Amino acid sequence: MASPSIDLGPALSLLSRTPVSALCKAGQDVVTLSHNLTVGDTLRIMARHRILSAPLVLEPDLEELSAEGPADLTPTFLGWLDIGDILRAYVESLRQSAASGALDASLGSPRGLHTPRRSSFASGGGTESPGR
Repeated sequence: MASPSIDLGPALSLLSRTPVSALCKAGQDVVTLSHNLTVGDTLRIMARHRILSAPLVLEPDLEELSAEGPADLTPTFLGWLDIGDILRAYVESLRQSAASGALDASLGSPRGLHTPRRSSFASGGGTESPGR
């Protein structure tokens, strides 16, 4: 039995002439993550914007800029960071802590690593609104 042929011409034509910007929702912001954010701040930003990944950028350090000429303040793209990267790093940290005997079984967290306590933000008492 011969399979019917499908004419991909119209689809290929549409893909070749449609700019990516046409796919973005109106008013949608691009969220970038600065290289110097903490993991906690990164997770809060991703949760607030309901995203699972974002571009990671190296922000120019204003203190290190030379006064000799115009400075390029454009962030440098480093790559993409997604929630899976963060979870893999955390699990690997737990594995290494368990292997070295540094895992405190009573707390379920590695000794020596910062384990955030439940904050007023996490319990709804923070000043930042989740929709912001």
